Amino acid sequence: MKDSMKKKHKFNVVDALIILIVVALIALVAFVFLFKGSSLLTKIFGGTGEKVEIYYAIEVNQLREALITNPQAGDTVYDAVRNYKIGTVVGTLSGDSEYIGGDKNGKAVATKYPGYQSLILIVKAEAVNTGREYSIDGYNIQSGANVNFDSTHLSATGYCIGLEVVENDAQKDAFWQSTASKIYYAETSDTPAK
Repeated sequence: MKDSMKKKHKFNVVDALIILIVVALIALVAFVFLFKGSSLLTKIFGGTGEKVEIYYAIEVNQLREALITNPQAGDTVYDAVRNYKIGTVVGTLSGDSEYIGGDKNGKAVATKYPGYQSLILIVKAEAVNTGREYSIDGYNIQSGANVNFDSTHLSATGYCIGLEVVENDAQKDAFWQSTASKIYYAETSDTPAK
């Protein structure tokens, strides 16, 4: 019995590999968090590191009709979690809020939510291309991202449904058209005439 208590675990190759993997993971996590948004990380992921003007669209579904006209061009948009300024509203699009479900035969049917509409905010911002996404003064955004935001006239949660670098008026108009054509919403404020 005393012999089994004296027996100690010997250090072997498997133990060394486990320690090496843990140290490497800790170093990787530290590197990503310490250099987030830096030019070194931007170069690693293929970004340009240059500031560009972007337009992005945030879609908010099932918003009460009374709130649809609240957001206005010129409103400042902030991230609701960390309070970063993430852009300025340049216009809005809105339309019926619909649910796609099935009828008794299994056919897809669109049903409108009475009293609710969907809203799209078109936001412009200065951002840095990091290669994976765009960084607006430390706030990272990309198409498909969940966006919790506060603006002067509305606080809500939506999704980024489109993002483009814009360098001239033709590109701005093309972004408006592509966003509107995806969803067939009615124009509600400060949208260019089409």
